[in-house]
Amino acid sequence: MSWKNWLIACFISLLVFSLTGCAQSLQPKTKKTTKVERQAETTLESLPTGEKMLEEEVEVEESVGELPPDFPKALPIYEGSKIIQALKTKGEEGESFHVILETTDDQSVVTKYYEKSLPENGYDIEASLEAPGEDVFTLKQKQKKVGLVHIYAEGSRTIIDIALTP
Repeated sequence: MSWKNWLIACFISLLVFSLTGCAQSLQPKTKKTTKVERQAETTLESLPTGEKMLEEEVEVEESVGELPPDFPKALPIYEGSKIIQALKTKGEEGESFHVILETTDDQSVVTKYYEKSLPENGYDIEASLEAPGEDVFTLKQKQKKVGLVHIYAEGSRTIIDIALTP
């Protein structure tokens, strides 16, 4: 398989995975834990030659409608927001969280909330990006990069996308 075909196959797989995740977010509150093998190429050039890829077993816990019990308590969750999806992954490199929230409040109001409450709760905003309809904050805690908060408008709602590696 050529590397171009491989990239196309990866893109299609990612698209299917994303659409499946969106469809699952409409389901009632559930929890599931699965183990998946994550494969990562060492270099793009190694793909056409058939060299062995790196493999890592990753445990994924998904919840809809609630945060994982061990989600960092210090990270502020926007009051009145709805938890669309929460993922917790555990692998060789530790655990991480990915949470998607939504609210009907204006995106600028949500952004101001996070600008104020992140530092008050022990998270330093290392960098921020402001663009029409979206804001992104990269976070540090105790001099270590720990994640990001991406806030963006989507129709009449505001989405808050949080990724953490505490």
